[in-house]
Amino acid sequence: MVICDRQGELLLLTLSPEGVRFLREQWSWLRELVRWQLAGCTDDPLAQVTGLPVPIGTIDGRLAYVVDYWCGTKETGPVRQLWEGWVLHDLEHSLTRVLGTLPRHGGVVQLPGHGYPSAAEWGWMLETLHVVLDVSGRVSITGSPDRILPPAPSAQDTESYRRSLRWLEMVIDALAQAQRSTPADSPTDNTC
Repeated sequence: MVICDRQGELLLLTLSPEGVRFLREQWSWLRELVRWQLAGCTDDPLAQVTGLPVPIGTIDGRLAYVVDYWCGTKETGPVRQLWEGWVLHDLEHSLTRVLGTLPRHGGVVQLPGHGYPSAAEWGWMLETLHVVLDVSGRVSITGSPDRILPPAPSAQDTESYRRSLRWLEMVIDALAQAQRSTPADSPTDNTC
């Protein structure tokens, strides 16, 4: 269960112990995947000019879909490499920040309207996780068949991905609805 409420400028997101455990496991795993990909970046002149890592070789297919989601798919070559580096760099930092907001067990997460990690950043990381799980579970995947992805999941695992995606969609929707409400509209109680 997820409850979203607003208290002035703060958004309060109440998560069950299972929800906290799920997010901690998935975000930690995703951060390690991003760090693994960043470890393969190079210090070429493009990286020195931009101050961002530049991935070399093939990017993990799940992360490639995240880059597509946040930046689009039209660019190739050096522009695409810059986008990949930018997205991976931001992902690592954002995942670290949102992981730091999770209560030890179930409980309330306080998300300020501004600053980091904000409710918007939480929403971005929830959406990013949704993309990765969707691709990993191949639930509604469309796109390039040449991307390196993990082996196809079993039917049971695909159903587990679907349940996880539905839960994430409820959290994303509740958070978005709470963000749209104004502090004057408080108290808001969006239960999932």
